[in-house]
Amino acid sequence: MAADFSTFPPIFRCAGISRDSLPFKAPGQPYLSYFSLIMLILITLFNGYSVFLDGNWNVSDFIIAYIVSLSPRSGSPRVAPAR
Repeated sequence: MAADFSTFPPIFRCAGISRDSLPFKAPGQPYLSYFSLIMLILITLFNGYSVFLDGNWNVSDFIIAYIVSLSPRSGSPRVAPAR
C-alpha cells in the first residue's frame, strides 16, 4: 500500500491534477508513504537477522523469516471484477 501511495503524486502532476482539488488530502503525504515503505523494507530485511549469527543457523527459522514473509498471502480478499 505504501508503494501505491508513493506513486500518486507523480501521477497527479503528470495529469495536471492538484491535490487540493481532492475531497480528502492526507496530511504528510507523500513523505509518510516514503517513510512507511522504507521502514517496511528495513523490518523485512532485519526480521530474521539472528539466523545469520554464529551458531544460530536454522533452516526453518530462515524460511519463516524471509521466504514466508515475502510470499503473497493466499488468504487475502479478492475483489470481484466489475461487470
